[in-house]
Amino acid sequence: MPTISIKGVDENGAERLIAADLRKKVGSDVLDSSTGFNTFFPLIKQAVIHYHANGITYYTHYEVTEENDDTFSIIIREYQLNQSRFFLHMQLVIKDLNKRIPFAFPSLFEIKDTARILGGKECYLKTRNYFSIEELLILSRAYEKSSDDAKNEAWLILNNTLATIKTLNYLDELRVNPKRIDNSIFQNVSIEDNEFFSLKNIVIENAKDGFIFNQELVHMGIHILKKNTIRQVLEEIIENVVIVKMNCAVGYAVNTGLVLMKKMYESIISINGGTCELVIGALQNYPKAKSYRGINRDTANYLKMLMDDYQVKLLSYDQSFYHGKFYYLEGEKIAYIIVGSSNISGNAFRNNYEMDILYVLPKEDSLHQKFIEWYVKLTKDCKQIECFDIEKFDDFIWDNGFDEIALRKEKSIEQNIPLKEALDIIDHLTDEETQFRLKAWLAYGPTIKKDNFDSIPALKGYTMFVFEEYKMVVFESFEPRNRYYVFGMPKGLDELKSQLATMKKNEMAYSEFFIDRGNHIKNNERVLEKIARFFE
Repeated sequence: MPTISIKGVDENGAERLIAADLRKKVGSDVLDSSTGFNTFFPLIKQAVIHYHANGITYYTHYEVTEENDDTFSIIIREYQLNQSRFFLHMQLVIKDLNKRIPFAFPSLFEIKDTARILGGKECYLKTRNYFSIEELLILSRAYEKSSDDAKNEAWLILNNTLATIKTLNYLDELRVNPKRIDNSIFQNVSIEDNEFFSLKNIVIENAKDGFIFNQELVHMGIHILKKNTIRQVLEEIIENVVIVKMNCAVGYAVNTGLVLMKKMYESIISINGGTCELVIGALQNYPKAKSYRGINRDTANYLKMLMDDYQVKLLSYDQSFYHGKFYYLEGEKIAYIIVGSSNISGNAFRNNYEMDILYVLPKEDSLHQKFIEWYVKLTKDCKQIECFDIEKFDDFIWDNGFDEIALRKEKSIEQNIPLKEALDIIDHLTDEETQFRLKAWLAYGPTIKKDNFDSIPALKGYTMFVFEEYKMVVFESFEPRNRYYVFGMPKGLDELKSQLATMKKNEMAYSEFFIDRGNHIKNNERVLEKIARFFE
């Protein structure tokens, strides 16, 4: 059986928290931006984690039982080694756990400690004469636990297991990306034997096996992309190939999708010295049209930033509504072309069932030439937008996952604070880092709610940013250095508020709807990356 042996114990004799030690070593900013560390899905699908705590030896056996593109199910069994004998201490059955951050409460979280596995307290009392002394000690200790104690211990086991998985994933990320700056902190770290753990009976392949950009996609030809992976494909191509040109032509571009592509523009334009063009059908007849279906003011602001700061060339097609979806990335010898149904939007990248096809073609290939001819003809009939007037665009947000016409005006009854008023409040804050983080949330178009939170005393004075499209709410504070809290709301906002009503701040992580909480981060780029993950 593959084994991950944790080295050492904590200063107080409890189990060593290697993820916390890793955070101290490399810093929160590095880990918050790491794909590997923010991935719960294990590199090794079945293994035993071996560790010591308070003089007891533990063996946590985990096994992935099911998986799809977004979630996986896992069984975790923790054993104690006591008086040279193994005892099953706790069993967790978890279904539909997100593969990556954000953490969302799984559809099934089943907990059984030793005694409950054996059939209940009555069974234990009737059969106690058949147990050995050692077994009776284990069972009696188990029965001292209340259901809440068992639940809290189960959460610790799950968190420690995921922390080990995340640490392993991060170190493997360094292994396959030797040029990363944080690699120098470890001086060529060995994933098999390092300061955190050692691996036994495990073979780590030398070949890079990225989430999307693997050997299969390196090959020339045509590839049908998996559901909701177009953004990851684009990102990994840009990470692995020097791309000098990216041209996109879509019907709709929304700020929720554009922010997820920001790193791509930075890499191509700022690092590689390349160029980017963007054709948007929804800008038809700009600036003459009276309104622009599908382009809200937040999106307009973001497009203007791309034009001003990154020199992205913005184009519109006026003869009719352009509705195609075309992505073109040019390397030195190879071009990567995606055609399909995905607009640049959070819904297209994350929720909708889209159909996208990737073509990997040598630049001299005749099919590549035909794609180039098609794009040149399109842009020849387009008009470049030199100046962008934000005032021509209205404030509204996308609603219920529809990309095109389903718009909701900001004056909706649910919107307690208009965007302009919220921005005015933020602009008058004295802490620039708090200003930046709050505006980063606003870029995703939340409904903004402010009240006294009498129903949630622990969050009195906080403001809610409600993201209906993502079934998520963020409790934010306008006070510097306060934490923010992120929760899912699959059963609605009222149900969430009801559950949080009796909780203290330090208890909120135990809510079934808890996703994450954030601390003060000074690096603005890390703030953007951390927030963007909630909308991936």
